[in-house]
Amino acid sequence: MLFSKNLPNEEAMHSFWQWFSDNEQWIIESSKTNPHEIVYAIDEHLVPVFSYFKKELEFQFGYNDGQGEFFFFDLRNRQLHRDALHLSELMPEELKKRWTFIIEH
Repeated sequence: MLFSKNLPNEEAMHSFWQWFSDNEQWIIESSKTNPHEIVYAIDEHLVPVFSYFKKELEFQFGYNDGQGEFFFFDLRNRQLHRDALHLSELMPEELKKRWTFIIEH
């Protein structure tokens, strides 16, 4: 096989956005009252996307005035960057109206 084992799990990407969409209101509300709970929940659904990456994923998010920002840190890893771009492309259009997915180093 010529493909690398270090491929993202595209099914997990779709599952992540489905979960995020289904729980968006809870994410927004709890981000102000219990942000640690949200971080753990997001991490639990994000890790399967990048299952090849053995270190901790790093991300931040915030939601203010009807607009959310999701910062994903690629840690200067080309594979993480590539796959984060793909994940951002798969964000549902409905979420894109309220959220911006930003990839940082």
